[in-house]
Amino acid sequence: MAPVVDAKKLVQDISREVKKAFREEIRSLENSLEFLSEQLTSMEQAIKRQDSKIKDLENKNYDLQNKNKNLELRINVLEQGFQEVEQQSLATALEVAGLPEMPSNDIEKVIDTVASKLNVADREILSTRRLPGSKDKPGPILVELKSKTLQQQWIGASKESCITVGQLVPNIPKEKADDRVYIREALTKYQKTLLYNAKTQLLNKSCQYVWCKNGKVYARKLSNSKIYYIRRYIAGYKTNRKDMFNPTRETNSRVNSIINFESQVALLFYL
Repeated sequence: MAPVVDAKKLVQDISREVKKAFREEIRSLENSLEFLSEQLTSMEQAIKRQDSKIKDLENKNYDLQNKNKNLELRINVLEQGFQEVEQQSLATALEVAGLPEMPSNDIEKVIDTVASKLNVADREILSTRRLPGSKDKPGPILVELKSKTLQQQWIGASKESCITVGQLVPNIPKEKADDRVYIREALTKYQKTLLYNAKTQLLNKSCQYVWCKNGKVYARKLSNSKIYYIRRYIAGYKTNRKDMFNPTRETNSRVNSIINFESQVALLFYL
């Protein structure tokens, strides 16, 4: 005869085992959740620390950018001062351009002849020397005079005369004899580049007049408009805006009107 099964006791045993299994699973789940919570808290703290470090780095980067801008400004001021001093050293000098290559000892004689053609005193010449030229073109001759007044006399007289190479150099080939000799202010390499860029980018485009006087480059939009002193050249400045000036306080305070450029560079103007 088969034993009698106590159904009630069996149900109680099964229920007890199920509850035990559930408690173990819940405890394991709670442990897992607690572990994940700790990990999440740790990650949140790490993220906060990283955020704090990032903010510190951003602040340091901002400070460095400001210091860099300040240094750039100071360097620009120093460079501009250096350029002005260098140009000032040529205040009484002029260049005679268009003369062919010749022996060094002939240069002084030719310049004396130029002075005679211009009816100016050759005894006021301090020195003469040939400047470097390009591969296919002789450099101009730098003539140092005793005063600024003498320099202006030479330049003024040259505008009223047309001196050619044939008048100065004997036995010059006929095809070169009629080439004109030009007399102009002596400029530093920086000022020559500035003048060249100003003429290339502005003349007959945005300005009717671009010229150099007393070692400084000027521009004028119209014959009756304001004269601008061109002090600096900025390469690569796109000109797709009407305001082609750097929006700095210094520029805004010193410039009262704007020239609209149509070129691929911009020039900073100071009055």
